[in-house]
Parts: sequence; C-alpha cells; structure tokens
Amino acid sequence: MPVRIPNNRAAGITDRSKLPLGGLPSSLISGSPVMFEDGGAVGDGVTDDSAAIANAYAAAVKQGRSLAASAGKQYAIYNRIDLSAALAGLASPPPIILGSATIVQARSTNIFYASATASESVKTALTVAVNAGDQTITLPAGAGASFQVGSWIAVQCLAGVFGLPGSNLGYPREIKQVLSISGDTLTVDSPYVFAYPITATPYSSGNSAYYSKLAPLNAPEITGGKFRNPNLAGLEAGTSNGYLARWEQCHNVRMFDIQSDQMGGGILCVECMGVKITGDFNRHQYQNDPNNPGQYGAPWGYGVGLVGCCRDGEIDITGRACRHLYTTLGNNFTGANTPGSGGGNDPNSPDGQWYIGGPMGIKVRGVGEGDTLTPAVWDTHPYGWGHDFDVTAIGGQVGFQCRDLRTTGRIVASGQNGTSGVSTINGSVGSDLTVDVSGVIGPATKAVAIDGTDNTIRGRIHDNSVLGVALSATATRPTVAAHILNNANYGVQDLGATNPLILGCYIPKGTSQTVSVLNLGATGRVAGGTFTGYGAGATGMSGTNASAQVAGVTVDSGFTSSVVLYPGGSAGGNPATDVNLYRGGSNLLRTGAMVLGDRGLRDTLNVTISGRTSAQIDTAVGAFVTAADGQIATDVPNHMAAIRLNGAWYPFTLTGPL
Repeated sequence: MPVRIPNNRAAGITDRSKLPLGGLPSSLISGSPVMFEDGGAVGDGVTDDSAAIANAYAAAVKQGRSLAASAGKQYAIYNRIDLSAALAGLASPPPIILGSATIVQARSTNIFYASATASESVKTALTVAVNAGDQTITLPAGAGASFQVGSWIAVQCLAGVFGLPGSNLGYPREIKQVLSISGDTLTVDSPYVFAYPITATPYSSGNSAYYSKLAPLNAPEITGGKFRNPNLAGLEAGTSNGYLARWEQCHNVRMFDIQSDQMGGGILCVECMGVKITGDFNRHQYQNDPNNPGQYGAPWGYGVGLVGCCRDGEIDITGRACRHLYTTLGNNFTGANTPGSGGGNDPNSPDGQWYIGGPMGIKVRGVGEGDTLTPAVWDTHPYGWGHDFDVTAIGGQVGFQCRDLRTTGRIVASGQNGTSGVSTINGSVGSDLTVDVSGVIGPATKAVAIDGTDNTIRGRIHDNSVLGVALSATATRPTVAAHILNNANYGVQDLGATNPLILGCYIPKGTSQTVSVLNLGATGRVAGGTFTGYGAGATGMSGTNASAQVAGVTVDSGFTSSVVLYPGGSAGGNPATDVNLYRGGSNLLRTGAMVLGDRGLRDTLNVTISGRTSAQIDTAVGAFVTAADGQIATDVPNHMAAIRLNGAWYPFTLTGPL
C-alpha cells in the first residue's frame, strides 16, 4: 500500500470553502446534476463507460447543469473521454464532480482529454521585432483587425535561448492575452521574457519571428475522484497515453482533490493557461515492458507535468514513487495532438521548425517521497522560466532537480540515495534556492550539486554522509551562501567551476568534515564567513590555487582575515628569490602574483614573517616608506604593496583594496 501524505493545503491556492457545493459556480447549481448513468454508464468497474460519460457531459452542457458520478461506483475507461467538441465556445463549462467514485483506467488511454491545438492559426512572419521586456507587439499591416481584446497570441522565433547549442531544442515561444489594440499594435498582459528578432539568426535565414492566434478551450473544473489502474493494464512503453487527464491549449484548468494510484501518469497540461491542481499521486509507472521490467515509463510516471508554454499555474500536490511528482517539458509539436514525440515538424509553421517554449510563472507547493527508481522527486527541464517552489522531498535518487531559468523557492530534501539532495543542472540559469538538505547517503557523492549559470544556493546543508556542496566543472558564476556543517570530508569542493563565489558561509570543522573548501580554483573567491575548528589562524582550506581570492574569513585565531607571510613559503625559505603569502595554510601569493579578495581586508593587515614579531601596518599609507625587515608598505591609490626583506623591497600587486 502506498504511504499517503494527506493533502490539507488546497486552501492555500484556491479557497473554495466559501463557494456553494464545494466550488460550483452559482449559475450551475439551480438544478440537480446530470449523472454518469444518465448517459448510459454502468459503473461496475468492468463495462466500458467511456462513451456514456462523454454523452452525459454533452447533455450537461446543453442543459447548463453540472455532471456527477455516483458515490462509491467504479467506472471503467477503455477510450479517452474527449471533451473538445463539447467545450468549444463555452465561457463557463459545467464542472464535473467525481466525489468518492473510482475511475478505472482499463487500458492505455488518457481518461479526460481536450485539445484546442487544431484551432491555432497558421504562423505569420513578423515585420517588427519584439524585444525582451516589451509589452506591445506590432503586427504586419492590417493584421490587427483579426484580434479582439481577450484574444490569445503566440510569438516564437529561431533565436536560440537557454544556453543550448544551435539545434531545435531551445527556441522561445510565449503565449499572451491581448489587453488593448491600437491599429496593428497589441498591448499584451505581461512583458515578453525573451527577444524575438526578425533578422536571420545563427540557426536560420530570413525572417525568424512569427506570430499566430490561438483559441484555447475553457476546461471544466473537476473535483474528487480516485483514479486507478490496478494491473497497469495495457500500458505500452514509448507512448504518450496513460494520463488521468490531458489538456492541450486549454484555459482555466482546475482539478482539485484528485487521488491517483498506480497509473501510467497523472495530469498533463500542454500550453495551458491558468492551471490550478491539488491532489495526491502515487506509484505512477509501468511494469510490463519486457525490456525494462519494473521501470518507470517515459513520458509516463509524472504526477503533474506542464508542457510547453503553460503559464500562471498553481500546483499543490503530494505523492510518492513517481518518476517525477512534478516536472516540466518542452513542446515538440509534430502534429496537432502529438507534442513531445521528438520527430517531425510543426504543421502550422511556414519554416517547418519546432518551437519549444516552456512553463512560466508557476507556483509549486507540496510534499513528495521517492524510491530507488525515482530519478528526481521534483523536477524542471531547461525550457521554463520563473518557477517558485516550496516543497519537501524525501528519498529518491535526487530530491529536487532544477534545469530551467530564474527558479526561486525553498527546498527541504532528505534521505536521497542516488545522485544528490538538490541539483541545479547545466542549462539552468539564475536560480536562487534556499535549501535544507540532510541525510543524503551513498552512492550519492554530494548533498548539493551546482551547475549551470549564475545559480545561488542558500540555507543549510548538514548531517550528510557525503560532501556538502560540489561546484561542477561546467558551472559558471555559482554562489554558495549557506551553513555547511557535519558533512563528509569537505564542506565545498570546487571541481573546476568558473568564477565561483563562496559568500559568508559558516563551514566549521566536524568529526567527518575536515576540510572547509577543497581545490578552490584560480577564478574562485571566498568573501567573508566563518571557518572555525581548524586550528589557530587556519581556514581549513586545502588545495587552493595561488590566484584564488580569499578575504574576510573569521578563523580560530580571533583575527578577521589574518595573513601570514613566509619568505620562501616557510621559515627556511630564500627571501631573496621567493615570497609567498599564506592565509590559514593556503598559498595565496608567490613572488608578486598576489590576489586579495575584492571585499578587501579592511583597516589593518596583521602579518607575521618567519616567526618574527607581528607588525600591524596602517593600510592608509599613501606611498612606500622606509621600514625595517618584516614590515609592509602600501600605496593604496595604485593598489601596490611591498614587503621589506633583507633590506630590499619585494613588490606585489593587489587586485582589490586592503
């Protein structure tokens, strides 16, 4: 039996308690609902009730009444319940009340389904570019007449984004609603995130940007229901069927209090706007693939998946043992109803290319549990923008995996046993996550992995049986600003990142965590923080490159950024040929190649030279001065400094002010 985590958080997204009958629009509650049985449904869990439920919904639409299942009955579904025709032109479609009924997925099929993708107009080339941040779009002459206030417009182009190479895996697409019209200039409901040029790009020739008009369907609100496929009957590997609901280019998708167990998949939304989902999703997988027995199916296995240009979503879910409890996907349209299949071209596109886009402005809340087959409990792919998470992940190979742009939020992860607790993957850009990661075990090698560009990790990484934070060799400008304690071996390990910043971290020595920062590279910086427990004057850093910058660190000596200078690197060195600057045992200067952190050392520089008496030197000195051996003089305006040894000055250059 699944371990079910009660979902008591729906009110945080949509408070339906103040609405009559659990959320039904007042215009639809004047009469009793149409029942599934009114369309001919049997509800014995064996007879195919697919067509009967579709017929009952058509009757509900005609009569302006809600549709309801009978309490406690089981309705077997052999073919998808296609609501597309019934929803066409409806501003407020009748809701569907499932209550305590069970919907049995009897074979490989999506259960509830609606699509407006066939209504998207042919894509037309733009003649005026759209810049990132614009909230207006200018159409070709006369084209504005085909739009009205409230219309939906899609814009796309072949200019690569997301840091992906020149292939059709990273082209932008955004869907907006028209607020006002002035001739052929449309004002839309939010600024464009990406740029849409009209000139040739590295990946195309001629016009690059296109627009098209969409006519999304308004989806019905669905509440309650227990969705089951006890034997995973008929689920076939490699298909995109098997979801309890699949919505394509639909508006106002509302599904509340859904319970799904042992299905091919949960809810899939393709280019949907205004998505709100609450529910509990468990054991989404298939088990009859002879080549992969017991494995999760792709693209199955998701609790909730948002595909392509979904926007303005609020997801509040719980569950366990899914491939991903929540994920995002790019949208590779190969036909009107077949996104994600990975081949062919968009039939409405004059240039025959795919347009990916990705979900934007989605809030995700919930608690999820993974098992050994769960690649990541919570996941995003590298096509979305502006997610906000507040989630907990227990177990799985990875707790939280970020692959999109500008993701923020709070992540609690514990007990992962595959790769890491939290990962930002190469392709993710500008994420800022506050984490609490603990209990990560092998075969994982790190509690937190940072890759991608301009990603920041804050919070606490503690009590893991693996190292704290690993900075990937392909990471660019990663930032760590966290308390990192009681991990194995190292607090932070730099595997070759470009311009990493370790900012204000607390990294004390522990029983197993014996190195604060390992192998900080030439472009690395440590600015501020507290590294204690490693001995008097020691930072606990090991393998630090001579060009790395370290400043402002409090260590056991009591000094802030105390510096120890040794001729020749030790008391027995040759001061005439070799001058090294050390901090906490890490070599920071060799013969004039000094690098001090850009935050500087502030006010005074505390130095000890070959065991001689420490001299405190005022860093405000404006020019070199005569001094005895063992003293430093600085020329602050020119960022120059020199040390006096054996009667001679040995200059070195400061990259930042003292």
